[in-house]
Amino acid sequence: MAKVCLHELSIQNFKAGKSASEIYEIIGRRSSLRTIRRWIKEFKDSDKLQNSKKPGRPRSAVTVSNKKKAYKKSKIPLLTESHVEKRLNFAQYWRKARSTEFKNLPIMFSDEKKFTVDGGLNKQNLTVYAISRDEAEMEVL
Repeated sequence: MAKVCLHELSIQNFKAGKSASEIYEIIGRRSSLRTIRRWIKEFKDSDKLQNSKKPGRPRSAVTVSNKKKAYKKSKIPLLTESHVEKRLNFAQYWRKARSTEFKNLPIMFSDEKKFTVDGGLNKQNLTVYAISRDEAEMEVL
């Protein structure tokens, strides 16, 4: 069933010579008598059917562009397999070269912590707005 516009139906009945209270009964009391009288007054003033500007925030259409979600950037390891292999080979070579110093130590530690003047990284700033996780990953690169 098609949606009936009460405003248009009220004006059509007014043009047919019906009063506001008769129109109120015809449309089944789905709109108030005061609203029907306002519609009739607006029609008399402008002599055409027009919808008045609705109060409040305008409705926005939901589109693909405004359905984006927030995704955090994922950390991608910068080392490849060849890097890992080269580091391991270097560590084994270095340990053999200094075998007298590390004779009794089964584990070798290295300090790779980098300190910056800026301080730490705020992870909240690593947000990407995208429709899907795949699109977010593309924006990171």
